[in-house]
Amino acid sequence: MPLRDPLLLALLGGAAASLVVLLERRRRARQTVLDRWAAQQGMRCERAPPLSVLAPLEPMGLLPPVVAVERLVDGVLRAPPLVVSLTLAACLCGNRHRSRPFVLAVFAGPPELPTLRLMPETDDEGRDDLGLLPVPAEGLPPGYRAESFQDLPPQLLAALGAELRGARAVRVELRPGRMLLAAPADSVHEVDGLVHLGLRLLQASEWALRTPPPPAGTRLN
Repeated sequence: MPLRDPLLLALLGGAAASLVVLLERRRRARQTVLDRWAAQQGMRCERAPPLSVLAPLEPMGLLPPVVAVERLVDGVLRAPPLVVSLTLAACLCGNRHRSRPFVLAVFAGPPELPTLRLMPETDDEGRDDLGLLPVPAEGLPPGYRAESFQDLPPQLLAALGAELRGARAVRVELRPGRMLLAAPADSVHEVDGLVHLGLRLLQASEWALRTPPPPAGTRLN
């Protein structure tokens, strides 16, 4: 028999709404991998920041649409000899019904960095409306593709490729003044690995941009 009592319906609706609020509060309050990583590093971790915190990074071409930011770590990382501004964001990407977690790492870099996106060949989730075109990927490990707006110094791809060998399928985006990395990360160890990979890629790119190009016909490994 259908429920027709307005008071009972209101009570049921209120109970359902309260349950949703409690579950959302519980989700936001639980410890995440970024909470634990930030505690180890002595850095502050912000809970449930607004989605607008990623606005300065748009258009962002290495992730599916970000529907929520669960945690944000923003500060200066001291990893001698480097002192680097770093932002880490625990993001839910895709859509609200079938979202997937990613950790996004953003490093401050030199303004000379070119626009470049390195993606696993099997990954088709990056935005395809940015005008990025495939470029020769000699020097990258098997399974990666390179996309850019311009011709790239061959020593740059070789230097980045040397650091990516053996890494998990990590998405990398360079742009003037910034380097972005994104990958799933379920443990503090995996977040550490992503951060250290980013530091190595940053050093490799800075070295490659200062290095004269090899003579024509030289094969880069």
